[in-house]
Amino acid sequence: MPARYHLIAKSTQFVRSMNYFFWFLLKLGVPILGPIFILFLTIVSFGRDTAHELIVASVKNGQLY
Repeated sequence: MPARYHLIAKSTQFVRSMNYFFWFLLKLGVPILGPIFILFLTIVSFGRDTAHELIVASVKNGQLY
C-alpha cells in the first residue's frame, strides 16, 4: 500500500474516533452533566435554599423526574 493511502486510512480512523467522542459528549454528557453543573452554579451563586426551591419547582412542573 502506498504511503499516502496509509495516511488517509489513519486520518479516517482519527475522524471516526472524534465523531464518537462528540457523539458521547452531546448525547450523554450534555443531558446528564449539564443540569448537575447548572445546579452546582446555582448553589454557589444564590445559596442552597434557592437551589432547593428551583429543584422542587422543576419536579412539580415535570421537568425533572
